[in-house]
Order: sequence, then structure tokens, then C-alpha cells
Amino acid sequence: MLADLKKAHLNGEGAQTLGQKRAEEQERREAEQIEKERIAKETLTYSEYFEKRYYPEAKTNKGWRSYTREESLHRLWIEPVIGKMPFKNIKPFHLEKVKKSMKDAGKSPRSLQYALAVVRQVFNHAIQNRAFEGTHPVRFVKKPKVDNKRMRFLTTD
Repeated sequence: MLADLKKAHLNGEGAQTLGQKRAEEQERREAEQIEKERIAKETLTYSEYFEKRYYPEAKTNKGWRSYTREESLHRLWIEPVIGKMPFKNIKPFHLEKVKKSMKDAGKSPRSLQYALAVVRQVFNHAIQNRAFEGTHPVRFVKKPKVDNKRMRFLTTD
């Protein structure tokens, strides 16, 4: 470090003082940290975020039924389709695949809505915590209509 300062002093290039050298090194470290965070954001998968950040917080902020239902939906329906995908690669098409797999298995429209709500909540949580930038793809997925009509059968009387 001192050799670099003597060389800079003789040539007139680079940091002239130890304070300047330290400031340059601090800037380099900060730029390196920003680049690491950018790469981490781009490679962060949906399941990693759900399991490490969203779910632990949901356990502390939500009721037992809510967070166990969300974990169940994630494990059974959401994770097989989008779990290994980075946030930035998840498109409405992938969520349509989740809907289709649930519908093919005979799940109710309300269950489909709840699964999409879980994905939306995870994306909103990631946006809020600066782990993802942009809009969530659930916004562009049509939610299934829920028909709550009761079937009634009349007797001959």
C-alpha cells in the first residue's frame, strides 16, 4: 500500500495520500457489495424466498390455519411449477399452469384464488423487502369466478 502511494506520488497517478487510498478502497468495496446484491436478486428463486424469508415471517404474523394452508398450497401446487425459477423469470403463463394443474385435480375455484393470493403475497413481500423489483405476474392472471350457490332439491311435497 505504501509502495503504491510512493509510486503515485512520483508519477502523479492514483491516490496521493493514505486517506485517498482508503476512500478508493471503500468505494471499490461498496461497488462490489452492490454487484453481489444485484446478482443475488437475479438468481433468487421463488422457493428460496418463500422458505427463508416469507414463511418464517408469516408464522409470526398470521394465524396457524393461514400459514399452514399457505405452506400446503406452496408445497403441493406452486413449488412444482415455479419453485426453482428466479423471480424475474416467472410470467403469467407459469401461473396459468398452476391454475390448470389445480383445476385438473378437481380443486375448487376458491382454492385456485387462494393459491394465486399466496403467490401475490410472496411477490409483494419480496418487493417490499427489495428482493425483487417490478410488478408481480399475478396482476395479469384472470382469477376464477367463485360460485357459492347452494344446490337445493325439492321433494314431491
